[in-house]
Amino acid sequence: MRQAGAVVLGLTLNGLGVARSLAMAGVPVVGVYQDREELGRLSRHCADTVHWTTRGRTPADLTELCKALAQHWEGHGVVYPTSDDFVELLAKAEVLEPPLYVAVGQSPLLRAVLDKQHFAKLVTEAGCLAPRTIRALSLEQILAFMGKCNGKALVKPRISHRSAGKLGSKVVYLASETEAKNLWEVIAPWADELVLQEVVEDSPCGIVVYLGYRSRDGRRLVGCTGRKLRQIPVDGGTAACVRLEDVPGLTKLVETFITAIDYRGLFGLEFKWHQTCKQFCLLDMSARTELFHTVALAGGLNLPYLAHLDCAGPWPPIRQPVRPACWIRVEHELAAIKRLWCRGISPGHLLSGYRGRLCLAVFSVKDPLPFLGYCAEFARRVRRRLTQKTGGTATCGSDLSPKDVARSIVCHVGAPAAFRWHHRMAPVVVAYHGIVADSDSQDWETADMVAESRFRQHLEFYRRHYNVVPLRRIAKTLATQDEPLPRCSLAITFDDGFRNNLTFAVPALEEYGFVATFFLTTGFLDGSAELWWLPLKRCILMAHRSGSGFRLPGFGNLPVSDYQKAGESYRKALDLLKELSADERTSRLQELERAFSDASELLRDVYDPLTWDEVREMAGRGMEIGAHTVTHPILSRESEDRARREVYDSVRRIKEELSSSDLPFSYPNGQRADFAEDTEDLVRQAGCYAAVAGFPGFNRKAGHLYQLRRFPIGGHHTVHAVELDLCGLRHGVKRILGLLRRSHRDDQ
Repeated sequence: MRQAGAVVLGLTLNGLGVARSLAMAGVPVVGVYQDREELGRLSRHCADTVHWTTRGRTPADLTELCKALAQHWEGHGVVYPTSDDFVELLAKAEVLEPPLYVAVGQSPLLRAVLDKQHFAKLVTEAGCLAPRTIRALSLEQILAFMGKCNGKALVKPRISHRSAGKLGSKVVYLASETEAKNLWEVIAPWADELVLQEVVEDSPCGIVVYLGYRSRDGRRLVGCTGRKLRQIPVDGGTAACVRLEDVPGLTKLVETFITAIDYRGLFGLEFKWHQTCKQFCLLDMSARTELFHTVALAGGLNLPYLAHLDCAGPWPPIRQPVRPACWIRVEHELAAIKRLWCRGISPGHLLSGYRGRLCLAVFSVKDPLPFLGYCAEFARRVRRRLTQKTGGTATCGSDLSPKDVARSIVCHVGAPAAFRWHHRMAPVVVAYHGIVADSDSQDWETADMVAESRFRQHLEFYRRHYNVVPLRRIAKTLATQDEPLPRCSLAITFDDGFRNNLTFAVPALEEYGFVATFFLTTGFLDGSAELWWLPLKRCILMAHRSGSGFRLPGFGNLPVSDYQKAGESYRKALDLLKELSADERTSRLQELERAFSDASELLRDVYDPLTWDEVREMAGRGMEIGAHTVTHPILSRESEDRARREVYDSVRRIKEELSSSDLPFSYPNGQRADFAEDTEDLVRQAGCYAAVAGFPGFNRKAGHLYQLRRFPIGGHHTVHAVELDLCGLRHGVKRILGLLRRSHRDDQ
């Protein structure tokens, strides 16, 4: 009897890797490709290749093809479907009889797994958690389902992918009634193909996967767990980056489910941690030989070859995967590479997506032709991108700015890591003001606020590279030097006291197990004094929207006709008003508000203050509360009596509400000229154990206890911008450039 071979259905990047891994293990391979862009057809590891398209074919046709190709080895072979089209046909085909096997589940169970609605039922019956899933036949059903899912749903085609071409994507994310109606107009003729799935909100652990194989006799299950570092779209799409790592509790859950449905063959399972139920939710099952198995190969577990030996030979000794292993497929679009960079992927790992001996990668020294074909395809796609016309304008499909590119390059050559190590014993403090929903993030209107999704990216960065500790611990160590801080210590603070601190910031901080300090402007919370720059911002915004002119009392007219010019005028007016005393500034702002009385309700939702009940709730959830004066004046420009009242009254008010013994303090505006030694003495006498400023720097000395440096973080701060700030590189470059400019002026 001749050696059993492998029939690889599909020779895209997925199939190319499977063919290589099997051939390198000594298995003869025949490949089937559908079009000439499939790179695997050029591989020398395929003993033969056959052009065969699924379009217009029946399941019986595929069965006959597999049997015919297996005649190369007297009918002994294993079939590896590597694309959805082939899996769909196999699910409807007759069960293949030994000695011809399928590396994934056989037809009846395969159909049940591919039907998303039926799959959710299988998961529930197995005692596991699954998101709600329905097959929608009308717009009313879609809207009703979205209502049950808090207005968010994923659209997934059922088995057949005819509707995917109409949608433009295999998975569509619906977040509003308008999006649902627009979708229905496109997809109505294919309503029987429309499956809706509840969106499981993301968590710090993201999407985790189990990559495994269950033997034909059902007695053995082997696999490994991993984590997706990037996926487009976020809730269902291509995994361009997967990292092998241990996920506690996942293997036992997989054993329960796979045994309950009696699945045998290769598979990949996707999970998300359900925040409410406090357990893993099984999102989807991939019943094909595809990209998930790549990371297992990179870690030393050759799942395709294991399936081959189980079907056509003795069960082999299993070597557990070597952790950690990381595999990446770099997409053509620069925007995708940017997303990878934002997740902290190094250039070496980026390149690993193109090379590999037993991995699903493009480049191989022993098999170079697919890589050359890949380069040719890449060149064609770039050319199409650059020549594509949209409204008469050429577009290249990239959302990268030059600054983003420069920051990414600097971060991934390792410069911030070196600076971070140099300052590892000097704790840093970051200063936020508020967190807003992504939809509320608007250029200069909310420049001091950070979008929720970006804030979570910041927290993930802190988790990976810093030890987040309470501000009190940093102050205690600086004061007494008794208990050393962990390396790369960082404290998170918020100024002013906006309600969005409780709505968005606190839940995100709790997910990561972080404690932050919130500095409150007590008059703002009591309703006796509004933060003085808010009326200014509202009036300029109203002047821009109404098309009227804008005159700043005492300083003349400022341009507001263009949105960006309005932002520039706001920043200029802000600087001018900061130079005034609190009373004079209040007088001019009152005159301005009388001229723009209709602006009083603008931005209310974004800049609402906390209530004292909400402050107590935050304190009860472990957050620290500090003082930030009563009316937010610049203390160095006020009289000694006024400054004393601002400090003492704010501290006293918070102690009354919270029964706190000692508090930290934050200087309004917080620049070096905004407070002096007299101000520090006032804060110390008020019973505050430390005070924070608003200018960047590292905290090494006990003398900094009442002027702790903080790195300000605003809405424009990407993860790379935060990384460059906190390591000191960006501000160091700024200081050098400032010295060079000053030297140049002196020479002139």
